[in-house]
Amino acid sequence: MAQLALSEVGRRLGAALTGIVNALNPEVIVIGGGAVAAGEMLLQPARSVVAERALPPAREIVRIVPTHFGDESGMLGAALLALEAA
Repeated sequence: MAQLALSEVGRRLGAALTGIVNALNPEVIVIGGGAVAAGEMLLQPARSVVAERALPPAREIVRIVPTHFGDESGMLGAALLALEAA
């Protein structure tokens, strides 16, 4: 049951990312925060939806990857902003 729920969330994430891919044509979309803990159970359905729905050639170029820093990404980003402001 939990796997089905994660798959559905991943598909919805992919639908939202499709708009970003079509509008901005990014090479990489990095997914972070607590969502990255679900790993491929979340990311693979998102990638599938983007591959189906995004416009070419953007859908062939974009990569959807987990952040290197996992759920600590937000804290690290906030720390960097604080350092820059100081």
